[in-house]
This record gives sequence, C-alpha cells and structure tokens, in this order.
Amino acid sequence: MSPPADARTVTAVRAAYDRLDDHVAEMLRDGGPGVSCEVGCDACGHYPLRASSWEIETVADACARLPRLTQRRVRQNVARALRVLEPLRRGWTTFPERDGDRIAYCKAPVRCPLLIHHRCATYAARPLACRTHFVVSPPDLCRGGDRPVTRPDLGAQRHELVDRLREDGIEESEPDVLFVDGLARALARSTTVSRRR
Repeated sequence: MSPPADARTVTAVRAAYDRLDDHVAEMLRDGGPGVSCEVGCDACGHYPLRASSWEIETVADACARLPRLTQRRVRQNVARALRVLEPLRRGWTTFPERDGDRIAYCKAPVRCPLLIHHRCATYAARPLACRTHFVVSPPDLCRGGDRPVTRPDLGAQRHELVDRLREDGIEESEPDVLFVDGLARALARSTTVSRRR
C-alpha cells in the first residue's frame, strides 16, 4: 500500500495534533481532571465518528505505514463494519443524525476498524474526535450505561486547530463523513494507486 495522502496535508495535521496534545497534557498536569481511560479500553470505539477529509487522509497515511498484516486486518475490519452498517442505513447516507439511528449504530456490533486487540493501530494519527475524547468520570460508565460520562470541554481547542489548518491552506475536500466510510474510500484509493505502480 502506498501513502495515499497529500504529504503537506499530513504534515500540517500532525503538527496541529502535536500542539493540541501538548495543550491537553499541560491541562492535565496543571491540576486538571484525572483521566479514567486506560490502555485497552475501547468503549469509545463503538460510537459513530464523524471525520473530515484531512483527518481521514492522515489516518490513511498512517495505515500505509503499518506492517502488511496489520494493514490487512484494518481492511478486513473496514469491510466487516460496512457489512454490519448496510442494513442500518435506511434513513441516512452520510451519518446517523437521528437519535434512533445513533442508538442502533451503538447497539450493532460495529467498532472502529482501527481497533486491533482493543488498541488503536494508528493512535498517533487518530482523528480529532478521538484525540479530544477522554473520560474523567468512573470508567464503568463508558460501557453502555444510561448515565452520562464526564469529559473535559475541548471545543475551543478543536476550533482553534481547524482554523489554524485553514490558515495554512488545508481545506476539507468533502464535508465530514462517517469515519468508516471515508476510510474505506481512502484505502480503496491507496490500493488503486499501488496497483498502477
């Protein structure tokens, strides 16, 4: 698999992610809330995720750098997620907007295709929603409970990151889409490019 992404986009996104990660680390170090998330917890990987084209490009670039066996697992996970989602797509095409559709998605055996052995295969390149989603309430609330989890508000930092990328000339080539759909398209493009070579 050859890298499908524009190198300038990936470089700019990774630099922006580094700045955001530094901010989060500083916030937590300076008396912020304690994070409940632990290595191996993947409860958040079972929710529908919206992602921009530049986030998907960055993840696809990271996928291209994975060992071949891991790349194959990611592709298999994408195909499995698309098969499971197909019957759920009655009322939506790009993202499950209605509450009932989101609940059906969460109850279906769909998980992020990057989760391998309960860990993100491209953790350093994970999308913005994953990067800013961490829990500060008890971790048992994450797994299907009716009580909401507590998360720090990083909305301002997310907007700042997106604004800075736009200032750097990085624009979305398409509106935000369901992550698994965008990743499927990006991985298909990268396979087509590598077959042509």
